[in-house]
Amino acid sequence: MPLLIAIGLKQRESTAEIEEFRSALRQFGPDEEQQIAKSTLEMLKQFDYDRAVAAAEKEFLRAQEIEAAFFRDFGGLDST
Repeated sequence: MPLLIAIGLKQRESTAEIEEFRSALRQFGPDEEQQIAKSTLEMLKQFDYDRAVAAAEKEFLRAQEIEAAFFRDFGGLDST
């Protein structure tokens, strides 16, 4: 996630892998995004006792909160 944030803030160059990831995610609508988030959280819960996964789960939940705040604040408008 820190890599994605740095790319979003224009602090690092994007990579071909990140562009492929973006392209795949652009194909999903709100319902699919919600299902993916739910599935990701369920997957992370399977590894509750793994410290590295616990850190990833915490970061994932924080990203979900940031996304929700963005949509609350900006109504999902794209600045591009």
